[in-house]
Amino acid sequence: MIVAAAGPPTYLVISAGALIVGVIAIAAFRYWPRRKPPAPEAATAETEIDEPPADRHVRTPSDALHLIVGVLLVLLGMLIAAGASNTLVGFERDTIGAFDALPEALSRALYLLFQAVASLIPAAVGLVVLWRRRFRLFGMLILAALVAQSLASFLNSVIVETFGTPELLVAVHRPEWLRDVASIGVIDSSFVAGMVSTVVLGSPWISRAWRRLGWSVVVVAVLFRIVAAQEGPLDVVLAVGAGVLGGSLVLLVFGAPNKRPRGPAVVAALVRAGIPLVRLERAGVDARSSTPYFGETEDGSSIFIKVLGRDERSADLMFRIYRFLRLKDVGDKGPFTSLQRMVEHEALVALYANDSGVLTPRLVVTTSVGDDGFLLAYERTAGDSLDRVEDEALSDDVLRGIWEGVAVMRQRRIAHRDLRLANVMLAPDGRPWFIDFGFAEIAATDQMLDTDAAELLSSTALKVGPERAVDAAVAVLGKPAVASAAPRIQPLALSTATRKSLVARKPLCDDLRKYAAEASGAGDVEPQDLQRIKPRTVLTFIALGLAFYVLIPQLADVSGVLTELRHADWTWALWAVVASAATYVAAAIGLMGAVPGHVPFFGTVGAQLAGSFVNRIT
Repeated sequence: MIVAAAGPPTYLVISAGALIVGVIAIAAFRYWPRRKPPAPEAATAETEIDEPPADRHVRTPSDALHLIVGVLLVLLGMLIAAGASNTLVGFERDTIGAFDALPEALSRALYLLFQAVASLIPAAVGLVVLWRRRFRLFGMLILAALVAQSLASFLNSVIVETFGTPELLVAVHRPEWLRDVASIGVIDSSFVAGMVSTVVLGSPWISRAWRRLGWSVVVVAVLFRIVAAQEGPLDVVLAVGAGVLGGSLVLLVFGAPNKRPRGPAVVAALVRAGIPLVRLERAGVDARSSTPYFGETEDGSSIFIKVLGRDERSADLMFRIYRFLRLKDVGDKGPFTSLQRMVEHEALVALYANDSGVLTPRLVVTTSVGDDGFLLAYERTAGDSLDRVEDEALSDDVLRGIWEGVAVMRQRRIAHRDLRLANVMLAPDGRPWFIDFGFAEIAATDQMLDTDAAELLSSTALKVGPERAVDAAVAVLGKPAVASAAPRIQPLALSTATRKSLVARKPLCDDLRKYAAEASGAGDVEPQDLQRIKPRTVLTFIALGLAFYVLIPQLADVSGVLTELRHADWTWALWAVVASAATYVAAAIGLMGAVPGHVPFFGTVGAQLAGSFVNRIT
């Protein structure tokens, strides 16, 4: 009876509020992260685990990637406000039109309901965090919200003051009732920034379901911000970017909880895959973008285990993006859609290489580990990697054996793409084994195969010198293959480890390329241009941008200049050109007289003209 007397709007608010409260209660009961019970004792009781203690909080590549995304969002918001504000106004008009198409009672109820829920969210999050005694997280949440809201307020004031015009600020008509209720609302740019920072900062502590719920609330808050803003919402994208920046920056400073899979989780995952272990130890070897382990199974065999998590996926993504922006014609493919696809790709290449006759450890199993991780287990190969053996161990037979394995991969179009010394194992019988196909590609292009050859030539030359490294390659691959790889013998085409080793021996790279060109009959070979963006190109764009920034205000008076030109006496213009040219001739003669040696006249005049041009630009 009371509900009926309250009227339709209040009835809808109460009904929708009860529905939302019920959904949140069910979600909290179903998805709230509870303390997981320890792994079954049977899985690890008889397994000896040897690994160093883990840090409770770590700074992860994922947070660095989120920081970059936040910077890009802020730049995008500035770009939209500066040059695409009409597009934002159009989206705003369509959103308000869709909202206004609903019955007024329903629209009013939805808006008031979300206002009420939004006003309670900060207090609810804080109480839950304190109830769970996460005092460090509580302080980080407050700090992230303060940073995000301060940054959003600063950017909003700068952007609105710079780009906000009266026509734009009141460009969209809003219903009268919406203007009334929006005037008492809490959803502004600072609120959106604080909510985004809370979701970004809290993501490492909560489950995937709660992360999705948090981002869903952010999307709704952004839509209501657009609908209920008293002016054109130039700051929406900026607020989201400020929130991502604030949350990720605090995580980078104070660290996120360490969720990398540990030894017990690795043992339990292998037990589920049918491979029980009696011993597991952390491997002190170079394993790019992964955590390596050595394991001993119950039947006495040894396996090598690579564990990859969400952070390794983020690091690989940033690595590929950097190479795409920095380099060209290096054969990089797009980043994988998920960590699982990344692991499956490595497993596929490893199995294909082993089936093709390449000496590489056999893949035993791949499976998930922990919450977001995966592992790959290989049969362990006895011996040491080439970066650990003595130089004398690389005999001519060993070098030829390495290139014979490369020849098999080239024939089957397999590009290893990280063919450095650490990824070639020398077995006790003198045979080389190839490991770590995490960056490899099948159906490889000629550029990829040439880069493999250049990488192996450079890395082996560090051990045996340019002559022996090139002679072994020519003897197995032939002269055409070495000639094709010679232009890629340069630091940009090499792995980071090989490039760093060549820094201390700078002439080696040039000597190796020259000898490879000579031994293969390629003649004079210059390094191939692999830079997509060069420093001088960046400087040129900056100089042009500054020049246009200076010249554009002057072009505003171009109509007045044209009027003056129409009434000008062009006879004097001819004499002005002659007089101006005479100054360059006189300056050149003065410079020639000040130099003891002979200086060409026309070249000196050209230098004076070029100096004058540079002076105008600067």
